[in-house]
Amino acid sequence: MKTKKQSPFAEELLKKLRGSTAEERFLHKLHCIILCHAGYTAKAVGEIYGDSARAVSYWLIRLNEKGVDGLRDEARPGRPKKLNTSQMRKVEAFVMQSAVKEKPINAPALSKYIKEAFNVNLTNQQCWRFLKKLK
Repeated sequence: MKTKKQSPFAEELLKKLRGSTAEERFLHKLHCIILCHAGYTAKAVGEIYGDSARAVSYWLIRLNEKGVDGLRDEARPGRPKKLNTSQMRKVEAFVMQSAVKEKPINAPALSKYIKEAFNVNLTNQQCWRFLKKLK
């Protein structure tokens, strides 16, 4: 929720301040709650940090109901990964070896390697995303 136009620099800083890890998000929520307890309204705190007043109010309710640990992110179910950690390390090593040999691997070749090595089907799009993360 923005009340006035912010510079791209300010928007980027606010994004970083809100956090990308669970611990950083937890600390952000705590900071917002401290401001509320110091006399700021949920709306004012939300405007400062780009959060909605409703979210800040919800954090206050969770704090009252569940204590400080109630502010931590809850586990979110999702699709299970097709490759386990060990397999992912092997794929990373394969990609790195290809780069060292100056034969960079592309998404179709990576998909073929994963099918042959682990009998797991990944689309070219999934492989492309994986290669992009490694850069």
